[in-house]
Amino acid sequence: MKNIITISDGRLSVTVLPIGATIYQILFPDRNGKLTDMTVGYPEPDNYLNNLSFFGATVGRSANRIAGASFCIDGTEYKLTDNNHGANIHGGNHNFTTQEFEIVSQQDNSVTLRVVSPDGTDGFPGTVTATVIYTVENGALHIEYEAVSDKDTVINMTNHSYFNLAGEGHVLDTVLQSPADRYCPGNQYCLPIGVEPVDGTPFDFRKPARIGIFRENTHPQTDAIPGYDHHFFVPGEGYRPMLCAKCDKTGIQMDVFSTQQGFQLYTAPSLHGTGKHGTELCNFGAFCVEAQTAPDAIHQNFGKSPLVRAGEVYCEKTTYAFSNF
Repeated sequence: MKNIITISDGRLSVTVLPIGATIYQILFPDRNGKLTDMTVGYPEPDNYLNNLSFFGATVGRSANRIAGASFCIDGTEYKLTDNNHGANIHGGNHNFTTQEFEIVSQQDNSVTLRVVSPDGTDGFPGTVTATVIYTVENGALHIEYEAVSDKDTVINMTNHSYFNLAGEGHVLDTVLQSPADRYCPGNQYCLPIGVEPVDGTPFDFRKPARIGIFRENTHPQTDAIPGYDHHFFVPGEGYRPMLCAKCDKTGIQMDVFSTQQGFQLYTAPSLHGTGKHGTELCNFGAFCVEAQTAPDAIHQNFGKSPLVRAGEVYCEKTTYAFSNF
C-alpha cells in the first residue's frame, strides 16, 4: 500500500492509511517504557482494502444503524442499502471505510485527509465532502471531522478503532469509568428500543468497573450479545470527558473526550484469526469507544439529530489521550 502516514509527538505515534482514513497503529510506552501497539487489526496494511470489521476506520456517511434502511426528509423518502438485517449500518456497502481518501496536507504531528461521496451513494442524498484531521500532541490523538453536503442529508461520523491497552489477550479486566447516565437498550439486531437509566445495571460505569462486570452482574441486554454493543449518553454539551479506560498490566490509561452526545461501546465478542505482530485475536480481545450521535436518531428523538441541511457544516471533535499510572 502506498502513502502510509505516521505522525508523532515524540512519545505517541499514530500510523494512518489513506484507505478509509484508517488508524492502523497507535504506539505508546507502557509504565516500563516498552512501546505498546494499543489497537487491534489486520496484520498488514493491504488487508484493509477489504476491512469488513471496520478496524480503525473512519465510519460514514452515517455511523451505526438506521432502521428500515430508509429515512424521510421533509416528506421525501430515501431508501438506503440494507446491509444489516433490514437496517443500514455504517453507511452501506460504499461507506467511507471503502474509499481512498486524498491526503490534503501533512506535518510531523498532523495529517488532513478528504473524500468526496457522490449524490446517491448507498441511497443517501447529496454530494458530501468530508474531511478528517488527525493531530498528535502531548500524548493525545485529536480527531476533527468536518463535512458539507449540497443537499439535505444525514451525517454521523466516528472512528472505529479497536483498543487493547495491553496489546494482546482479552480486555475483560480493563477498567472503565464514564459519566454516562443513560443508555440505549437494543433489539436482537442492536437497534435501539428506547432509553434507560444505567442505575443498577452493568451499564453503570460512573464508578470504576471492569469491562467483564457484565459476566457477574448479568442483564438480558449484555447476555444476548454477549457483552456491549450499546450507545451511552453523556450528560452536558460541548467538548467534555466521555470515558476513561485503564489497563493495570501495562499502566496505560486512555481518556476519551468529545463534542458528541455520547458513544457506542463495543466489546468485540467474536474476534478471531491472526492480528498485527503475530498476535492471535480472541473473543473480547478489544473494545471500541465510538463517539457519535445515537443510532437511528433520524427516526427516534434522542435529543440530537444527524440531519444536516444543505450547505451546513457538520463539525465534531474526539480525543483519545494516553498516559501512564
